Amino acid sequence: MENRALKINPARSNAAPDYSVVLDLDEIISKPVAFKFRGKSYVVEPVSTETFLKLAEVLNKIQSLVSSIAQGAKAHDEDVYLAYYEYIKVLCPEFTLEMLKKMQLPQVHGLINLIIKHATGQPMNMDEFIEKKKMRLGN
Repeated sequence: MENRALKINPARSNAAPDYSVVLDLDEIISKPVAFKFRGKSYVVEPVSTETFLKLAEVLNKIQSLVSSIAQGAKAHDEDVYLAYYEYIKVLCPEFTLEMLKKMQLPQVHGLINLIIKHATGQPMNMDEFIEKKKMRLGN
């Protein structure tokens, strides 16, 4: 019989590995945010994967509508309102079509941006909104 030498590896350390980055996924769970319109606050619900997919589907419809209008297609105002409303109500069910119709365009865009940032987990930075407001007011 052949004499085989046993190779003995050093014992593994029980010490915790030293990682340069540890991402605590429990800390980035989506929490509700709110917006204020005409003195009342409205809650934008947390975003599940299923909800995100619904938002993406509705946003795709909006982009198709805007693209067709840009290419010269005629669209009724009601079609545009309904497309935006469908997007907003996914995360804010208490929001109504009548409320949307009372908003000015910068308010609609601000709300859509809030929902997009919320849905994608981007940090909310009020300085961006304040800066845009200053630009509109000419300050």
